[in-house]
Amino acid sequence: MVCHLPAVRKISLDEMIGFILRGNREIVGMELEEGAGFNMHDRYEELQHYFERQHFDRNPLAIRGSRLRGVYLQGAHLPYLVVENSDLSDANFCGTVFDHATFEHTSLRMSQLFGASLASTHFNDVNLTHADLVRVKATAAVLENVEAMGSNWHEANLSHVRMHLTDMSAAGFGGASLERAYLSHVNFQTARLRNANLSYINQDSEFSPQKPYEGVDFRGADLHEAQLYRARLMHAVLVGSILSGADLRKAHIGEADFRGCDLTDADLRGVIGVSMALGLEYAVFDHTKIWKSQAEIWRALTEPHHKRDRFTLCTYQR
Repeated sequence: MVCHLPAVRKISLDEMIGFILRGNREIVGMELEEGAGFNMHDRYEELQHYFERQHFDRNPLAIRGSRLRGVYLQGAHLPYLVVENSDLSDANFCGTVFDHATFEHTSLRMSQLFGASLASTHFNDVNLTHADLVRVKATAAVLENVEAMGSNWHEANLSHVRMHLTDMSAAGFGGASLERAYLSHVNFQTARLRNANLSYINQDSEFSPQKPYEGVDFRGADLHEAQLYRARLMHAVLVGSILSGADLRKAHIGEADFRGCDLTDADLRGVIGVSMALGLEYAVFDHTKIWKSQAEIWRALTEPHHKRDRFTLCTYQR
């Protein structure tokens, strides 16, 4: 994603704050000095109170074709914000409320969004490369055509999020929740998803097409002790991924590719589509939990590469 900005007019932080406080809702073609600090300005408290009194759901603040690189605006109240074709790289928006906002054709590269609220926010053609999104609240957010390589979503709440044509390669999701997320053509190659919650992903029938997981790539991803309970993993690429200790109970794995995948200590009880899964004979099994009733099919699929039984057979308990 590249921002091609039209000619911009340089203004001071004083002018920008005064412009907003006079009731203007359109910031168009403006450029602030890089690193401008709203929070340090004498009128910031006045600006914050102004934001909190506005009905942005009816008349949102909009930033279009502007360059606000490195701005410092922590803890602001900016729901329904509209940002189009703008450069907000290196900005610090920690703790800011952006619920229901829209970011389109915009760069947030290396921005700081720690603890920000992004519920139902829509990102389209946005650059979030190496952005800090630790502990963000992004429930029901939508990410389309997003570049987020190397971004950090540690302990973020991404439940019910929708991702399409999004690059999350080498991103960090340790302890994050993506429960009931809808993922289509998402790149999680080498992503760090340890202890992440991906339970029930792609279960929402409203969004799930015929092949809901086709194009999602977990190659080389670290999913150690991740929760994938009832996840729909059909057609997922899990080549070389780490799923040791992961909870895959009742997950659907039909046509998923497990070549070289580490399933040591994983819980595979009740998984669906075992006979259609790919590359299981090349996966690593050790103390992997399966139902005793499924033992024959697992052994048939994994032999002759596994010379000895590496499964822990479990029986149903009342």
